[in-house]
Amino acid sequence: GKGKGKEPVPSPAFKKPHTILIDVSPIVHGAYHRVDYLTAPDGTPVNAVFGFMRSILKIFKDYDNDFEFIGACFDSKTSFRKEEVPSYKAQRSPMNDDLR
Repeated sequence: GKGKGKEPVPSPAFKKPHTILIDVSPIVHGAYHRVDYLTAPDGTPVNAVFGFMRSILKIFKDYDNDFEFIGACFDSKTSFRKEEVPSYKAQRSPMNDDLR
């Protein structure tokens, strides 16, 4: 029958990555809006941090902690993208004060 005696061929997307690079800014921004508003005892909003860490832990779980390096990149106030394409992120709402 179909598929008998054959091992499944792993997708190239699921091979052990050498490095995982995480674009932090969109994860934090999305987590801020997706996670219910949470605060620390002193009133500091922590929902974005909670959501970000949940995303990072999911990456660890999805890859069974089986990678050599993990890196993170953050947006800056200026970037080559904004210089090359002035409309870059033009539709994005301004960052909430809680995320600054």
